Amino acid sequence: MAENTTNYQCPACTGPLRFDSASGKLCCDYCGSTYDVAQVEALYGEKQAQADKAAEAAEKAASSGPVWGEMETGNLSSRICTSCGAELVCGPETAATTPTAPSTTPPTTPSTSEPSTTEASENGGDSGGE
Repeated sequence: MAENTTNYQCPACTGPLRFDSASGKLCCDYCGSTYDVAQVEALYGEKQAQADKAAEAAEKAASSGPVWGEMETGNLSSRICTSCGAELVCGPETAATTPTAPSTTPPTTPSTSEPSTTEASENGGDSGGE
């Protein structure tokens, strides 16, 4: 009995590959492609190496310190939404319709939301028109 089983996906269509004992190859029943076992294992090894390299780069970038410099955070404040717990990073031009608890830590990641989006999220999606 086999000690471990590996399920491979077809590189052409991502369908499951099955081993054909007559030809000694991996076959895809969906697109008809056939591959040598060594060929598919090499492809999976390359993908794993690329994933490891990307994970290492992401870890290095995350550990390199704050995303924003002191000049950029000078006018920003960080608030915590009392409804959902999300951190809101706001500039002096941002207004809130409900009070939020001020955060004691400076913001560490850039915010992609615009002031109108922040106001809408604090109102539960209500645009304010009644």
